[in-house]
Amino acid sequence: MVNADPTVSLAEPYISEITSDGRTLYACPYCPYTSVRRYTVKLHQRTHTGERPFVCNVCSRRFVQRTHLRVHQKRHIGVKTPRKFKCPDCEGQFPNKRSFKLHCLSHSCGLNVTLEHG
Repeated sequence: MVNADPTVSLAEPYISEITSDGRTLYACPYCPYTSVRRYTVKLHQRTHTGERPFVCNVCSRRFVQRTHLRVHQKRHIGVKTPRKFKCPDCEGQFPNKRSFKLHCLSHSCGLNVTLEHG
């Protein structure tokens, strides 16, 4: 991380090159990352700066993206995310494959599990 202070503003992504098909590539000023979408580079830059501009008005937790804040806020009002992935070793249920796999690392099952949709 270049700077962990969430109040620091981001440096503007700069145009690094024009591709052979005429698209503009924007570059991160902190590393070699490039994208054809300027906003994607701005989101990426937050991995360097630690900026989390979206704040939950209930618990003050901060988020990098507005969509992450919206998903979080649904938890405060009792909206439950469907739990499609079930652990074969315990009662655990998870909303996505990534969460399920991370959970399975805590069991002997590791990542060699059969995904059970339900």
